[in-house]
Amino acid sequence: MQTGDRVKIEIEKLVLGGDGLSRIGRLVVFVPYSCPGDELLVEIIKVKSNYASARIIEIIKPSNERQIPQCPYFFQPGKTDFCGGCNWQHLDYPIQVKYKQELMQETLKQLGGVNLKKVEIKPSIPSSCIWRYRNKMQLPVRKQEGKVITGFYTPGTHKIVGFSDCMLHSSLMNKIVQYFEGIVTASAVSIYNETTGEGLLRHLVLRQSFFKDEIELNLVITKRKMTSINVIIKKLLDRFPSISGIFININPLKSNVILGNQTIKIYGKDYLMEKLGKKKYCMSPTSFFQVNKSQTENLYKLVAEEVRDEQATLWDIYCGCGTIGLWCAPLVKKVYGIEESKSAIRDAENNARMNNITNADFFQGKAEEVLSRFLKDKYQKPIKNSIVVVDPPRAGCSRAVLEKISKIYPWKIIYISCNPATLARDIKFLKGKGYYLKEIQLVDMFPQTSHIECLTVLER
Repeated sequence: MQTGDRVKIEIEKLVLGGDGLSRIGRLVVFVPYSCPGDELLVEIIKVKSNYASARIIEIIKPSNERQIPQCPYFFQPGKTDFCGGCNWQHLDYPIQVKYKQELMQETLKQLGGVNLKKVEIKPSIPSSCIWRYRNKMQLPVRKQEGKVITGFYTPGTHKIVGFSDCMLHSSLMNKIVQYFEGIVTASAVSIYNETTGEGLLRHLVLRQSFFKDEIELNLVITKRKMTSINVIIKKLLDRFPSISGIFININPLKSNVILGNQTIKIYGKDYLMEKLGKKKYCMSPTSFFQVNKSQTENLYKLVAEEVRDEQATLWDIYCGCGTIGLWCAPLVKKVYGIEESKSAIRDAENNARMNNITNADFFQGKAEEVLSRFLKDKYQKPIKNSIVVVDPPRAGCSRAVLEKISKIYPWKIIYISCNPATLARDIKFLKGKGYYLKEIQLVDMFPQTSHIECLTVLER
């Protein structure tokens, strides 16, 4: 088998990450945008010792589970330039949820050594909104063929595919993006060049509050050079009164990292406000906030049922702007929130005051370091009846954090994960510390994509 070979295959199943899997002899072949049961003509684009990657040239016979994607920018057979913003539009939504459930369970079994027969597997919670659900959009700004363009990359490339309407985001955000492209093209603003590292404007970041229908806008630039940027800002504000705040973020590094360390407010409000349940939350432009509002509320309701104990101390690790801890604060005796981001901790403290919550304290720093201070403080009384909730990034919890959590000796750990592979790894480690996996539940936060969000409960 060589790069460039074209072969006919049938897709057996989907794998973590969303690709379909087929076999040519003993060689495993991964095919993006495929579906179990598809009969395909594919072209081999990469060959390794034990696997190959291929792209679809023709769908010879589609699977019964395949549907026609609604988005015109989505992958089409034989097409080389297409939007990589989502990868499962070719699957009917109930089918998406079914496969996410299967992949989550298979990953926990294979990588985490979980005996699924001894775990309560609760019914998946599908999203009530499968389009227009995302509250955040991050777009690179580049110049292609003499024109300024924003959009999403074609997978595996740095080729940007522009769009007039991304169906995962609101019509308001889409209108702002299209207007932004036009005024930047007509302006004197220099555009960042990935190869040379030169140019000013790198990314456009939008976040929307569905509570107040306001937009927070963040322009990522390489240096604080505002003359030409100010013209763009004025035109945006004149056209879109729903923009409540504008920030610039300075990122001079020649890297793929979107945000730099310095964010400066240029106009309007310091925070964007969103409402989850009965609580209001302010979030600054660099603070983490879940992208799907209705599913976030469903997720937090599940957490609340697990922590409901008037004598419990809740440790909210990777707390962001305090959303989980403050949601659960009325149900427990005390909340300790831990977060590395300074801006997020400020948000959390403001959110506690705004919601009249007095039993929550927040600590800024790396989780393992903050937990070490608690454990070493000789004046700190032993904290009994502890419950831990963790909602880490895709990389999962570090070994150091898990070690510290085990020394707190919580009787229950609620682990929210957006990556089943790192979740499985961490469950395996916690098993060695005396914990067992009690239950798992899929909460589909990301329709039209293969990303998996789930809640797990571990007890000792």
